[in-house]
Amino acid sequence: MDPLQVGENVFEGFMKVRSGELMGMILKVSEDEKTLEIEHTFKRTTPYSEFTRCFDNNDIRWAVLNFRFNVAEGGKRDKLVWIAWSPDTLHRKSPRETCRLKMSVMTAPSEFLKNPIVSKKSVAFLQANGPDDIVAESVLSKVSKFERDPVVPSSVLSFINGQL
Repeated sequence: MDPLQVGENVFEGFMKVRSGELMGMILKVSEDEKTLEIEHTFKRTTPYSEFTRCFDNNDIRWAVLNFRFNVAEGGKRDKLVWIAWSPDTLHRKSPRETCRLKMSVMTAPSEFLKNPIVSKKSVAFLQANGPDDIVAESVLSKVSKFERDPVVPSSVLSFINGQL
């Protein structure tokens, strides 16, 4: 599979997620399998459950999420998360096709991630193979791993409900 080209609006969408204008966006492979394009965008007030419902159990997806939470002493955090979704339930007609699709999860976004707008240092990477990998608590454990202050649990509930 040749590297996917990045659709025109993907970088614009990324900037909106990074700035906090959007909570996140989900990306997919175009019908001709040549371009990475935006499938859904989510406003800041969108409940997290609406975001997670968009991951298809029989197709690959990528997502950029601006995950917000608070830490003790009043600190607010915005962490960008790049999610590579390759569900364990993914199956195609042949094992070769299934393998090709699963491999594209790692190789497809390479052009997107090489762009200087997307600083790899500012993005947490999350490989998700099923619904348990994208529940808010799982994402929080990934993005808050290096926080010095404890996370305020109620802030995660606010984020899940689209209120933070």
